[in-house]
Amino acid sequence: MPCHHALAEALHAYINAAGIADDRKGWLFRTARGHNGKVLSDKPMAQPDAWRMIRRRGLAAGIAEANGCHSFRTTGITAYLSNGGALEARPGNGGAREPTPDEAR
Repeated sequence: MPCHHALAEALHAYINAAGIADDRKGWLFRTARGHNGKVLSDKPMAQPDAWRMIRRRGLAAGIAEANGCHSFRTTGITAYLSNGGALEARPGNGGAREPTPDEAR
């Protein structure tokens, strides 16, 4: 999947630090074993756990408003489009036109 070079670098750093590079069929985002969170399990992170983690990170960054996965998704798409990115027509979408940056929010 194409992504911004900074995201690719961050994902590679995460994968290497997590020690999961050789597990190509395993889950990318996994739960941690124990309470120290230093060793990942082979189990996927559940949606409520992901939401709580993002909320904690937002609060730590000084974001008091409610936020979640879609906050980052829409912000990322808007930034991508604002910097010249293009949404491609996908097979099966009936040839629908591309949304404007405001519609992509």
